[in-house]
Amino acid sequence: MPEYRLNVVCTEHGQRGVAESNMELLTEAFLATHPEAGAVIAANFHLGTLDATFSVDADDAKSAGPVGLDVFAEAAGESGLEPTEIIEINVQSANAPEAVQPLCEELLPA
Repeated sequence: MPEYRLNVVCTEHGQRGVAESNMELLTEAFLATHPEAGAVIAANFHLGTLDATFSVDADDAKSAGPVGLDVFAEAAGESGLEPTEIIEINVQSANAPEAVQPLCEELLPA
């Protein structure tokens, strides 16, 4: 099954003064609920947002969105953070297209 990378951005939890604690809580929650997702959590102090980037397996990009939101919701619920508005969701393939694969291997030797 293809792998997709999601980036979910939510408001408020990335504000200076609370971001570090919130990033740790969400990271621990992802590890407890979906360690296979390989979540990376970041904060944007300027915008006050918290970003979660993680992977899911899905049939296509359209179905990866709902699967990823379920994964995010489970981790967010486990974290104990208050629900806030999700302001951005991005889905992209984590697999390089076959036509690009040989070029990537040529440019980035092992």
